[in-house]
Amino acid sequence: MLAKQKMSMIALVACFLVPFIMAIIAKQAGWFNSAKTNQGTLLQPVLELDRSQWPAPLKQSWLLIYASDKHCSHCQQAAYLMQQVKVALGREQARLTLLTNQNIPTQTEVVELKTFGRKLMQDYLYISDPLGFVMLKYPVPSDQKEVISTAKQVLSDLRRLLKLSKVG
Repeated sequence: MLAKQKMSMIALVACFLVPFIMAIIAKQAGWFNSAKTNQGTLLQPVLELDRSQWPAPLKQSWLLIYASDKHCSHCQQAAYLMQQVKVALGREQARLTLLTNQNIPTQTEVVELKTFGRKLMQDYLYISDPLGFVMLKYPVPSDQKEVISTAKQVLSDLRRLLKLSKVG
């Protein structure tokens, strides 16, 4: 009888300890990804754009920004990516403005702004909130398959930000 009680007690303790030990092993082995939900590179600290001289519609919307100092195939890839992301937003696309410092012929409206300041690195896409904080960046790939993958990442982050945002 004493042996049966001892086995029951060991089984009960094992029921609580085994999951705890497995969780420690899983964490140390890296079986689970961390709580990162963004797809782009988070800028820390965030960059603040001076929007005081910008037109009113730009001050009140989310921005998808492409900055480049040259006109090349990357510009065309970026324009395509920006268009696809805006169209894919569906009913939320009115909250997003596409912004670039290049004169890129596109099928959707892209606001051309000559100056972003010198804060933004060239050949990257950036997401900026209506308050002027640039928080995420994405490299502009040259391969068409990578462009589609990057567009999905930008779209995923934008949808999450627009869903959680009360401004813009």
